[in-house]
Amino acid sequence: DHKEHIVLLHGYGGCALTFIRLFAGLSKQYFVHALDHMGMGLSGRRVFSDNLSQSEMVDYFIDAMEEWRIASGIDKFISFLSKT
Repeated sequence: DHKEHIVLLHGYGGCALTFIRLFAGLSKQYFVHALDHMGMGLSGRRVFSDNLSQSEMVDYFIDAMEEWRIASGIDKFISFLSKT
């Protein structure tokens, strides 16, 4: 039984628990991962400068996700982004 991985990402200032009502249903078809963005919810925050450009800030969050993906041994996943 091979399931795809799905990653649930909350909006700015939210937390992974935003998706708690979806876990049971989605887990029937996917390996479900609900993540907190760096510095939000229950996550830690890396040290970064408040002088980052918009693209550098985007890279900050993308790099953290990519490090998590590699450390988790996940080759690919489906993502769902919440606006809230």
